[in-house]
Amino acid sequence: MNPNTIKTHYDDLRSKKLSPEKIAQNASLLNYNPKTIQANHDKLVSLGFSEQKIAQNASLLTRSPKTIQDNHDKLMSLGISEQKIAQYTSLLTMNPNTIKTHYANLRSKEISPEKIARNASLLTMNPKTLQEHYNYLKNVINLEVNKIQQLPSLLMFNPDAFAKKLRMFKLDTLGLKRNDMFNPNEYPRFYLSSPATLLVKKDFYIENKIDFRNNLLLLRRPWKRIFKNIDKALSDADAENEGRRITQPYKQRYDSWMREYKKWCSEYYLRRGRRLIIKV
Repeated sequence: MNPNTIKTHYDDLRSKKLSPEKIAQNASLLNYNPKTIQANHDKLVSLGFSEQKIAQNASLLTRSPKTIQDNHDKLMSLGISEQKIAQYTSLLTMNPNTIKTHYANLRSKEISPEKIARNASLLTMNPKTLQEHYNYLKNVINLEVNKIQQLPSLLMFNPDAFAKKLRMFKLDTLGLKRNDMFNPNEYPRFYLSSPATLLVKKDFYIENKIDFRNNLLLLRRPWKRIFKNIDKALSDADAENEGRRITQPYKQRYDSWMREYKKWCSEYYLRRGRRLIIKV
């Protein structure tokens, strides 16, 4: 391609807020006529996508307006809102038949249309991967099926990380021993809780001699409510800021450790063909 043509195409993409890095990652865009890019861009804008969102998902500009519209219509027919479509833009790049197959797979597990619509990114998951996650939660972690159906976002979690979170909850939060009986179905409100947040709140309650073990929901209280029991003069904003401040070191250590743990578990799975944790 003529260097001048490349520069013209490049400048056109930059005018649409695409960063040099995004253009480099999607170099094939430089082969497209700017009029074609403009037509595809206009279609995305008409469907409610902001320029920033389009720039972040530059590969969408390679899709024809008809493909984008067909996929959009298919998703809307399944009850997926325009806001969710804009949030999970990869759905627009999928074959409509693939979307239909993935949707049917989720419905076969009796996940309601409403839950699928609220967790639209489930439609991007490979059915085989989703089934593996489902089987692990049901048969190894021993979650009741209705718990998975009520919170299908669990299927998107890294299984090793979720199992470790439950084990940390059992040992660190509840204070149980490794061989003690533990039924994760009794604690659905803590499935999405960060272990780092639970740990710092537990330490805070212990330091301030507040009994939380007989009322575990204290661990889910926002910091503004927690600090009101200690200092009623503290504003909500200051309480939340203080909560973030004391949580940050815990979170940094946990996030760093969990990244390494996931890598190790992935290698273990490849070697042994099973997950590391087979009993919470």
